[in-house]
Amino acid sequence: MFVYTVKPGDSLFLISQKYDIPIDTIRAVNGLTENNVVPGLALLITNRYYTVQPGDTLYSI
Repeated sequence: MFVYTVKPGDSLFLISQKYDIPIDTIRAVNGLTENNVVPGLALLITNRYYTVQPGDTLYSI
């Protein structure tokens, strides 16, 4: 997880596309009830997850 600071012109849609995570995830993690964000707002962005498959190793992932 890391912190992203909203820049002028950003929207939840653009941020979700940039980091390939659903808008609903960004909203849930940050306790947002609306889709509006303002420049300077610090958002927690979750890392992408990988579902481990049979035979996977840490090295192969």
